[in-house]
Formats: sequence, C-alpha cells, structure tokens
Amino acid sequence: NPFWYDELKKTLKGLEPLALQYIAGTPVKSQRWSVKIFLELISGYKELQELFPGFEIIPNISMDEETTLVMKLKPSEPVIRHVWIKVRSKTLPALLLEQVKYAVAAESDLLVGMPVEYVKEASKDIVEDAPRRFAESPLAQALGLNFEVNFRAARESVLQIVVESSRFRGFVKGKVSIGKEDRNPDIEFHLGAFLGGRTEVFTEFNFFPGPIDLQANLGVGRRFSPVVYAAVGKNVTDGINRVWMNYYLSEDVVVSWEKGIVETEEEDIEGSVLFQVHDFFSVELTTDFHKDIWFRFNVHL
Repeated sequence: NPFWYDELKKTLKGLEPLALQYIAGTPVKSQRWSVKIFLELISGYKELQELFPGFEIIPNISMDEETTLVMKLKPSEPVIRHVWIKVRSKTLPALLLEQVKYAVAAESDLLVGMPVEYVKEASKDIVEDAPRRFAESPLAQALGLNFEVNFRAARESVLQIVVESSRFRGFVKGKVSIGKEDRNPDIEFHLGAFLGGRTEVFTEFNFFPGPIDLQANLGVGRRFSPVVYAAVGKNVTDGINRVWMNYYLSEDVVVSWEKGIVETEEEDIEGSVLFQVHDFFSVELTTDFHKDIWFRFNVHL
C-alpha cells in the first residue's frame, strides 16, 4: 500500500548513514568476500529491529560505486487479521453513517496483514493522517464533516471514528416502549441547521401510528461542549413549551432529561439513560421521576 511505502521510505532514510559507515571506501572488486561481511554487520546491528519492529529482515546488496542495499521485510506473527469499524455521530443519521463506514472499511484494508508491533509504532501517523484523507471525500466536504479517529492495534483491531457535521443535524428514530407510555410506538424526525458553529435551529415531527397523531416542534439547540447538548422548543401542535438536555458519558451511553413531554403534570418530566448496542439499535431505561420506570427500544435510521 502506498501509505506503508511512504512510511517505510522515511525509516530507510535513517538507515542510510549506518550502512554508509560500514561500506564507504570498500573496493568494488572486493565484493566477492566484502558483501558477505557487510551483510553480517548490518544483520547484527541491534537497532535495526527497532527501525522495523514486527518484521523479519533479510538484507541484500548490489555493490558498485553507487551501491544499493535492498531490505526485504517479511511480516512476523502476530499480524492484523481483521479490523472492526465502529462509527458514531451525534449529528448524522445512521444510514449515512453506514456509507461512511463502508468508505472507512476500504481505507482500513491497508492494515490487514501488517505486524501488530509495527502498526502500534505507526499508529500515531495513522490517527493523524486518516482524518485528513477522510475529509477529502465529496460527501465530507458537502456536509462539513469533522473526523476523530482512535485506533487499537491487535490481531482483531478496532478502528473507532466519531464523525460530526458542522452544518447539519438530522435523524429518524423509531421508538417502542415496554411498560408505561401512552405515546407508543413513536416515529421521530429531526432536521436542523447549525448557525454560528454551535447553535442549531431545528424542526421535529413525531408520528404516532395508533391512534394516528402528528405533532410538530420548533426549537433552538446548542452544543455547549463535545459532551453536552441542550435545547428549548415548542410543540406547536399542542402548544407545550419544551426543554431538554443530553449528556454523553461516552459515544454509546447518553443521559437525557426533558421537560414538556405532555400537559399532564405527573408525566411532564422524563429522564433516561440510553445504551447504544448496535449501529442501528439502542435501549433506554426511562422514568417520569414519580413512580413509573420502563424500557424503550429505538431503531435509528
């Protein structure tokens, strides 16, 4: 892969002064015996393995006035056998994230077959270079996507990517509750645009299939930090004022609080802890802070 070619080429630059000190001034006609000695010297150089960790190194030489040293690198176990891709976002719908995941999976092919030890050493370059490459795609430029990459090298490696849009926020969520909740099931649509970086103006629609009902909401939200999002809005159908906040304990665990659920005072406030168990599915433990606690299952599209 061209990425590794460039990385190894940079490492080879550090090897040139070492090789030159062993062979400079050696008569070319002595190659029948001097090449063998030179290769033994290079092979026994203890720092050589530090330059190429995780590889079996087989040197060879084409000796002339302009001498060429060829380093054959053979990956040694353990090598990376598979790369698991995990993509999360607070601003993009799951179906769009799936497209990002496919694009990242193609990029991750460069890791398969590489020695774990070497990739661990090079992981800093991978983490720094990957967001730049991902951001060059037409989709990333159109949506103003920003990427944060974390990578853990192992036989079964994990590449985690957090991708956020600086321009839009949208999702579709289907919700089914087991236990107390009259508004069940619920299909929620959200579409917002960011103004001035962190402030979002949005509209939401909630469709309830049984009995059939449609509610419309308008509001303004703000990202106060990477882990805190709060919003105020109005249910224009029922005339209820709303306020809510999300706190992201991690990319897969979200604590939420909301006021203005319905007009009934005892059901007006709701709190929940959401666990993202799959790219398209999550589970919430929900309460109205009075006496009812129930589970809610979400499908993210």
